Amino acid sequence: MLTNTVNVLKRGGSHLARKLCTVPEKGTEQDVKSIWEDLYGLKPSRSPFRRLPSIKPPEKLLKKALKVAEVQEIPKRRKRHKTYKDVHRLNERHKIMTLRSMLVEPLDRDLKLFPKEQSLHEFERTVVQLCMNAENLKKYECYDDLLERASELQRRLHNHAKLQQEAVQNASTRLDMTRIRQETFLSMKNSYANSLRLLLDLQSISGTLRRLQIPDVKLPTVLISGAPNVGKSSLVKKLSTATPEVSSYPFTTRQIIMGYFRIQNSTFQMMDTPGLLKRPLSERNDIEKLAIASLQHLQSVIVYVIDLTEDCGMSVEDQLELRRDMKEQFLKPEQPWIDVLSKNDLKASYKKTGLYFKDVRSPTLISVLEESGLKSLKAKFTDELVKFLTVDVGLSGEAVEAVECKPTLAESEAKDI
Repeated sequence: MLTNTVNVLKRGGSHLARKLCTVPEKGTEQDVKSIWEDLYGLKPSRSPFRRLPSIKPPEKLLKKALKVAEVQEIPKRRKRHKTYKDVHRLNERHKIMTLRSMLVEPLDRDLKLFPKEQSLHEFERTVVQLCMNAENLKKYECYDDLLERASELQRRLHNHAKLQQEAVQNASTRLDMTRIRQETFLSMKNSYANSLRLLLDLQSISGTLRRLQIPDVKLPTVLISGAPNVGKSSLVKKLSTATPEVSSYPFTTRQIIMGYFRIQNSTFQMMDTPGLLKRPLSERNDIEKLAIASLQHLQSVIVYVIDLTEDCGMSVEDQLELRRDMKEQFLKPEQPWIDVLSKNDLKASYKKTGLYFKDVRSPTLISVLEESGLKSLKAKFTDELVKFLTVDVGLSGEAVEAVECKPTLAESEAKDI
């Protein structure tokens, strides 16, 4: 049956066919994972934000809840053998319960889908904080502060409605029951309306984070770094997926290119980090902070690209000064590092600037235009990535063979390494 499932999926079977196909009960979860790896080569995204809810506009939800709750009545079968007073009491309680359900339960359900900050990877925490800054949410101390305020609103509405239901139950006249219910509606409406800004902020950050395509923090990564406009994106496109994934972040118009490839049946990712300028940390903008976070927190091999032509707008000497600052300020001593001299199709550039490269040992000379030096660069970062495999899964130090990479769910085809 497992083989039939794979065949149906490979033939592009319908959604119904996928649902009907089954896998053996024993080891079912692992078998399903194997199907996707067999078909697509890479695993689906593991972003902790992919399950964030699409929160409904709070103004519309409040208006609808009040309208629906106002006309609610208990079913006829519950009215049998009861006095008018008892029926009225049940109706008023039912209206309060309906309003509570329509306001509180969606909020409670949405909040459960938000990961707690302490469960996030350090890189993911940085991304969240940068997104909150971009969405003008600096009034909150942190991401968890926003969630806690929303949780407090949910608890306040729930407890108030519960107390008012008890008040209706203890009321002696139908007039008192109606008055208590009306006061409850008004107080819950005001409480919810006064928190609209909070709920809109929650809606905003949920949508922003859910749309993000962030690197999988569990995958070893090749980080292509350097000054702006040195050709990092072109290098990612040449060395990884044929059509890399383009990620947009709310705090910059700069797009991040991510590609994927495989070694020994293990998946790796490649990312061009935003370009850094030579300036103090306090003066760096949000996109540079994202680059620094990726350098500091992702399990990675750093490929530092130096533009020999200086067309990037930064002299070779300044690029080397930036290189020294990066290694001293942001990286661990044992961090794998590969130096690349790019745009080497202009041979004179390397000879002209050779006096600057005393600190750069065994740089790899490449030209993306001529596709020269790329195999040598692949071999270097492959050797470093195999060390990650050896540490993480205990593989022997065998020669790494290139594995043909199939399309992924979220990406496209990956090139051979």
